[in-house]
Amino acid sequence: MAIGANKCLLTLIYGGFSTLVYFNLSLKYSIPTLLFVLFVLIVILYANGDIAFKELLVPLCLPLLILICVSAVVFSSIWIYCTWNECCTSTWITSNLTGLAFALNQNLYGQHLVIGPTVKHLRGHVETHPKRPLVLSFHGVPGTGKNFVSSMIAEHMYAKGMSSQYVHYFSATKDFIHEDRLEEYQLTIKQHIVAAVQACPQSLFIFDEMDKMPSGIMDVVKPYLEYNQPVDGTDYRHSVFLFLR
Repeated sequence: MAIGANKCLLTLIYGGFSTLVYFNLSLKYSIPTLLFVLFVLIVILYANGDIAFKELLVPLCLPLLILICVSAVVFSSIWIYCTWNECCTSTWITSNLTGLAFALNQNLYGQHLVIGPTVKHLRGHVETHPKRPLVLSFHGVPGTGKNFVSSMIAEHMYAKGMSSQYVHYFSATKDFIHEDRLEEYQLTIKQHIVAAVQACPQSLFIFDEMDKMPSGIMDVVKPYLEYNQPVDGTDYRHSVFLFLR
């Protein structure tokens, strides 16, 4: 019986260590880490346990190995899917702010005072634990570079740039044309923000031509800009809002 327990113990140690190395170090998932902690506890208990405990370990070996296999299948599937499809992970959300600063310095003319504060605020937001969503407002007449800056932000924060499913663009002259549909527009914006942040907390929202939007339409957005704690399981603090006027 002791031999069986020893074999089971070695198998669990190997499985737990493999799970930690393959998933946690390469994919940075926390659940495999918890599994590994469980295996470490079993090793400690085994080393300090009596014969009865060691005999008890043998019938538990198969269920624990099944747990390892299921975990491997699940996380392998996630890894394979997110390798080829956009996911809310660091692979697709690049946050290349050094590249952003360089691109703006090279291509944004006449607005160099915008570059430093913009990159500084974005860096402070993505590299810390923000207390609320980041809000940046760009003002100026047409042709001053507002849309260019917002598109550059998207291009350097997301691997797919403006085409990313986590970049949400609203235009007053395309999406909010009719003054008499204010409540409908507000409901649409609210539902869109909630669904977007639930899908990916690091979502980017761009509201273009703010000065042409129906009066009061943005009142529905204000509550989401003040949240400093998750609401109904949704954390808005990592999202970014760009207002172009």
